[in-house]
Amino acid sequence: MPYYYIALALAAGVLLVTWRMERSRLGHYLVAIGQNQDAAEALGIDSARAKARALMLSAFLMGLGASSMPSTPTSSIRTARSASA
Repeated sequence: MPYYYIALALAAGVLLVTWRMERSRLGHYLVAIGQNQDAAEALGIDSARAKARALMLSAFLMGLGASSMPSTPTSSIRTARSASA
């Protein structure tokens, strides 16, 4: 299976996760915190917890993207640089 199909599936999955998150309770909390954090906390939103969840989701998606990248051995990089010099 070519790599671009995997990348396309990963991009579609990330878009689906972010779309669902925006329409969830966490998404609404983050919008409220972004508008006015003090007012959101006055309404009972735990801003530290919401921000921590957003950070965890972001870190998971970044890790998923980084783990799907093909690895390039450093020896091929050195060879390419020395060949051009």
